[in-house]
Amino acid sequence: MPVKQKPKQKLIRTNVPDFLFKHVTVTKLEAAQNCNGNIGLVKEWSEKREQFSVQLICDDSQVWIKPSNLNYFPNPQNAEETELFEVIYEKQSDVNFEQGIKLFDQLSAPEKYMPTFLKIFLCHQSLISMDMSMQNKNCMSQIQDVLKKIIKNSCFYDLIVRAKLSLAFSMNMVQTMENRSIIFDLCYRSIENNFGHLPTIFKNIVDVVFRHPSEWQRQNGAVKKFQMLQNLYFKTKEMIKNKTFVNLNRIDFLEGSLLFFRISKYFEHGSFWDLNKISIKRETDFLLEVLDFLTPNLISDRYFYHAKILFLQENYEEALNNFQLFQEIMASKYGNNKRVGTAYKQKAECYIKLGKKSMAKQVLKKLKRFDHLDVNSGPVIDDLEKRIKAMHTGLRPRQKNKNVRTPTKCSSYTCMKIEPYVGAFKNCARCRMTYYCSKKCQRLHWKSSHKADCKEY
Repeated sequence: MPVKQKPKQKLIRTNVPDFLFKHVTVTKLEAAQNCNGNIGLVKEWSEKREQFSVQLICDDSQVWIKPSNLNYFPNPQNAEETELFEVIYEKQSDVNFEQGIKLFDQLSAPEKYMPTFLKIFLCHQSLISMDMSMQNKNCMSQIQDVLKKIIKNSCFYDLIVRAKLSLAFSMNMVQTMENRSIIFDLCYRSIENNFGHLPTIFKNIVDVVFRHPSEWQRQNGAVKKFQMLQNLYFKTKEMIKNKTFVNLNRIDFLEGSLLFFRISKYFEHGSFWDLNKISIKRETDFLLEVLDFLTPNLISDRYFYHAKILFLQENYEEALNNFQLFQEIMASKYGNNKRVGTAYKQKAECYIKLGKKSMAKQVLKKLKRFDHLDVNSGPVIDDLEKRIKAMHTGLRPRQKNKNVRTPTKCSSYTCMKIEPYVGAFKNCARCRMTYYCSKKCQRLHWKSSHKADCKEY
């Protein structure tokens, strides 16, 4: 009698990543490091363990791994897919969106899993690298059209969720009332069948609410919406605890949680913080545990999120020190960019809480020079200005003011020099946003791009 073959297992759950019978890369696995390889094929899912069984290609050994330690690896099956993999995945910095889409048009079977994944990957990478100060609206529209087609036509439900989140990301780049509504709808409909992307869904929904919390508070059913957010927070927290989320979603959980905790103060009834001070400590301590899992190459993010958690715990001095370290790393690596402006905003908040009016005014003065980098900064600056004006000027002993700026990188693209101390580089006398180690660097930067940017600043 012929032996009956065991039927292929299907992943019944739709709240974990669908890696069954796909190639993956494994992180944080000693076995993979010992055999100089971290690529494997997923063979089985255990509901009891909440882990996948992965057969490592390097030595054929099988190991049980949590979903959060796996990443899908696009494994090409023919010459067409190999070319696509090399161009889109391995040489992603050398290809633009139009060139990439042309390659997909030449495929004989573009609807297969791997090409669809790479198409979403190309769209998302194109959105990340898009310069919003010189935004190509036509390219943005093309990217959104591609993602909408995948959402409408794809038979891979986990990739539909990925496409929805990339579409939400593109909508978030141009904030309008209509776009916020679309983002909320895209994410809300994906809560149950999230395929491990719940932390990103949670963060996007919270972000939509946080942009206009007072506006949401005035709407009918505001308390119910807040309770929905609260339930979503605890549901996402459970996923983080069980490690059944898509890798790299920890940062989205951190961002979403920090925003959610701030939103709660706008709701008079059913507030999260009504529970008691012990709950505040417990939840923020859990965020610190999540922070410990961030990879060492995200050191700047570690300082930033640690500072925000300390701020929630009302430890403003320590929060200020961490924001300062974050600013130093950002300024020395990239010069005066949007994230340096974010550091100034957070430092202003700390100085207000500490009652240091003159330091808060200094930081606000610096922050105002960054308002062109963020369309939402105007109301934030106005709010900080009002709060600083309302601060009491006490009769405390006069303290010597610290310099609120940190050593920065030379603004010339071809120069990698960093200030040995604050004030060593001279800034552009017109916009005061760029810093140079020499007149030669200033002239080069002026000719290459700053002549146009200076007017905008």
